[in-house]
Amino acid sequence: MLQGFANWILESVIGFERVDNLQVFADLYNESNNILDWNLVKEYLASQPSLLCACILFAFIVLASVAALGAFCICYALGTCSAKRYLVTHNYPPSIRWFIALLLTFLGLWILMGICSLSMILAASTLGSRFSSELEHPQINHNFNGSETDRHVVINLDSVLIDENAPESTETNETLQLLRFKDIRELGYEFKPLETDTIFSWQAVILWLLAAIYSFGTFTIGILVALGSYPYLLNYHPSNRSSISNYTGQWVIHSSVALFVISPIAFFTSGIFLIYTHIYEMICPLIQTLTQNHNMENYINMHFSSFDSYNLGPFLNDLLVERMENNDSICHTFIMPVEKLWAGAFIAALLSIPLVTVLLLLSKYFLKLDTKYYWSQHETYSTIPDSKKVKHLPIVEPVFCPKY
Repeated sequence: MLQGFANWILESVIGFERVDNLQVFADLYNESNNILDWNLVKEYLASQPSLLCACILFAFIVLASVAALGAFCICYALGTCSAKRYLVTHNYPPSIRWFIALLLTFLGLWILMGICSLSMILAASTLGSRFSSELEHPQINHNFNGSETDRHVVINLDSVLIDENAPESTETNETLQLLRFKDIRELGYEFKPLETDTIFSWQAVILWLLAAIYSFGTFTIGILVALGSYPYLLNYHPSNRSSISNYTGQWVIHSSVALFVISPIAFFTSGIFLIYTHIYEMICPLIQTLTQNHNMENYINMHFSSFDSYNLGPFLNDLLVERMENNDSICHTFIMPVEKLWAGAFIAALLSIPLVTVLLLLSKYFLKLDTKYYWSQHETYSTIPDSKKVKHLPIVEPVFCPKY
């Protein structure tokens, strides 16, 4: 679910604008080895207007949620938000239609939040496993220490240049030649993550923290609403509810406030990782191809005497077409857990807004009512009755006259 939503946002809503010179972004990345480097992000956003608009929208959402949170905290601190919490304007026992409607709304939102939180946990659990494939590649020495005159092969993105005046191959061992070609192929398909260990650790901590908070919060509010609904469905009068029901109502309020507090943080985090995944999807295949070309080029020039130049050119050209498609697929697979996590954080933060409203309304049905606050506008005890509203009893006339 989360992956489909992330792909829809990235490909259909935002999209990828065509960039003629991706080498500029590759050079900026190589200077810092950080995808979220400010210079790289600034240049990239300038080339992707749809992504820039999405970032502005995320900034507006974050500011609006922070402003709403500030207003709510001030209102709650002053006590004006709960001034009518104990107002009873209906006869007891009340109708449970509104309560059932709120409970069904909460159940739908809670199920969606639970699915989202579970998907975030599953995605976070695969963050570390992405690096296991890196250990499967054999370590091949490709450190070329020769001069530029010894470099007879140059591998570009779209072509392979072989020096026509290069010396002919002197290697007669066909097995060794096949092994050299096998090493080139291994270097051509070698994948190295763009993140450093430090950056990956910070990503994992932030994403795991968000996944854990929303999972724990979803589980907790489900238990609290279940505990609070049972006494109400037994038709307990608000002033006769147990202390457990009262504490449940208070914790429901605290949980809703906590969800409200975490929402701007989740919106901000999902926006940052949206930029990260968009840049990663664009430049990762290019950087992988450039790195592979550099490693193959060094290896071939190290062992140039072992290769037949007539077979080397077609082999490298065929390998170039295969690797471009393969790198695109591997980069997308590698970034998928991060895409699921930012999509999950965004959906969870979005669901938190109506969920907080429903929780605050449900808490009124759980809190124990202090008797000093209980009054009904339809009752007239301790007041002077209004003569206009007093119903006069009918005068009963006897049918038969008394005999005395």
